[in-house]
Amino acid sequence: MHCRSCTSGILAPLTRGLCLSPNFSLHDIMQESILILGVDSRVHTQRANRMATTILSLCLGALGIIGTTVLITSTGMVMWHYRGARIWSFRWQWRNWRLLQISAIATFFFMAMTASYGILDQPWAWLYLIIACKTGTWWLRCAINRRA
Repeated sequence: MHCRSCTSGILAPLTRGLCLSPNFSLHDIMQESILILGVDSRVHTQRANRMATTILSLCLGALGIIGTTVLITSTGMVMWHYRGARIWSFRWQWRNWRLLQISAIATFFFMAMTASYGILDQPWAWLYLIIACKTGTWWLRCAINRRA
């Protein structure tokens, strides 16, 4: 497969993959690169995975802060918009319906954050699980009382 100058002499281990005959295949090139990488590739892969989870964790942290802020802000806006509604009026019912929708979205958001942090094996998963359970039970209680 290789020419005579690549496979003989003192520099043969260094120049082995540099000279290819015209009858080479992609499989041969891949095998050469795998052999050259050898054991060192495992170290680089582990460093890359650790760095990727760190970056992912930072992105999830930012997403968690932004998402929680958006949910709290939207809840405040609904409460402010319907602040003068009398109990059992149409506006009061509409306000409760909007709060129920926001609570359902918040439950799904916090469950998604719980799953994401759980996969990364971080303790933030427990905090998001508690918040998800709280918003989910509030949503369930409101949904059941609305039907009754």
